Amino acid sequence: MPDTDMPVTLLPDGRVRLALDGKTGATTTLRRPRVGELRVLHEALEQTNDEVRDLLHAHPEKPVPPVRPPGQDDAEYADAYSAYAEARDEWRNIDRKATIELDERRGAWSRQVVEMLGDKPLPAGPVADLPTWAVDTRTAVALVNHWQNVPLDHGGR
Repeated sequence: MPDTDMPVTLLPDGRVRLALDGKTGATTTLRRPRVGELRVLHEALEQTNDEVRDLLHAHPEKPVPPVRPPGQDDAEYADAYSAYAEARDEWRNIDRKATIELDERRGAWSRQVVEMLGDKPLPAGPVADLPTWAVDTRTAVALVNHWQNVPLDHGGR
């Protein structure tokens, strides 16, 4: 019986078992990719990572609350804090949108992997309905590393 408590299980033969639904225990098993498939997935991951870096680079720095210097009157401090609060709220909105965009890009890569190598598809619908492993950067890194580092089959091929 599969270990459904683990969302991503790296198997010794190069396959990977992924949880599709934590409630039902449904899983998909990814076969080990061929060289050309691994190249395609690696290039798609690099493209996704480039897009993510560009998006994060364009993200403004988080505003810092004002420090009230000695002698500053209440009105001046209130104005400074009000400007900070406005910038903070704008930053939060940008951050939320960036998080959604990052999830969309990482989710698209995970869909590509499962469509290419899986025995069952990911659930249809928006990225928000995918399992969390599908948008976690660590999953992509673990999959690629696993496929590149797992020992070769001993089947005499």
